[in-house]
Amino acid sequence: MPSETFYCPHCKRQLTKSAQHYVQGEILESKSPFISLGEPPLYVTCPACGGRIDTMKMIKGEYDQLFKTGKREHLPKEQKKYDKAQTIISARVCGPMFLIPLAYGLISGAKIYWGFWGVISILVGMILIVWGYSTKVPKD
Repeated sequence: MPSETFYCPHCKRQLTKSAQHYVQGEILESKSPFISLGEPPLYVTCPACGGRIDTMKMIKGEYDQLFKTGKREHLPKEQKKYDKAQTIISARVCGPMFLIPLAYGLISGAKIYWGFWGVISILVGMILIVWGYSTKVPKD
């Protein structure tokens, strides 16, 4: 089953297929007969790097997986930095969200937030906050 996203073969950025290309990929995979009005362009341009992407390979799903070997070495350095920064910022944002039940329990005096799941929520929140703020965000 073709994915809704694909990776540029040049810069390895994740891009989203248009609805038409996604549906055409589904039809080609199921080998259903269909009539298409108009031809898709031979190439589309990557908005990130400007590279040409073969439309038929994109529709067939050849660019759907970034890592054929399962290793991160194929990812450009800029993308690795971006992924690390995104993970750290997510931890910084999501950490306090786990502490909301604690704050609500303290303000309202509700005892249900001090049970097993309340303690788990506090632990997860504190771990995310400590890790998120103890790790340096990579600079450009």
